[in-house]
Amino acid sequence: MHYALSLKNIKIIQFLVEQGANINAQDKDGITPLHLAAASGNKEIVKYLCEQGAVKNAQDKDGITPLHLAANNNRLRIVEYLCRQDVSKDAQNNHGNTPLHIAVNNNHIEVMKYLCKQRCAK
Repeated sequence: MHYALSLKNIKIIQFLVEQGANINAQDKDGITPLHLAAASGNKEIVKYLCEQGAVKNAQDKDGITPLHLAANNNRLRIVEYLCRQDVSKDAQNNHGNTPLHIAVNNNHIEVMKYLCKQRCAK
């Protein structure tokens, strides 16, 4: 499943899920398919994985969630989608950083603005 995600082909992902692939499988670093899809910015695959029951707040060995990765890679559309899926916006990685911290540290202004609005709307 992890290799298939590198191809960014939704049909391959759908086929694998239909054949029983574990959408929450973690690699040796704790990275799930949703982590990879969020980092790559493929909203179609992120949405599909979420609809199929992917753990949206899964943390890898460093405490990083898919939302952290979307913020780190400046994937505003993915950040917006995941926030609408009610993920933890305040999840901290092993260094105590939230997705907002990550966006600020990387100077991703639009992601930062969006995450600030989400926090204020609580």
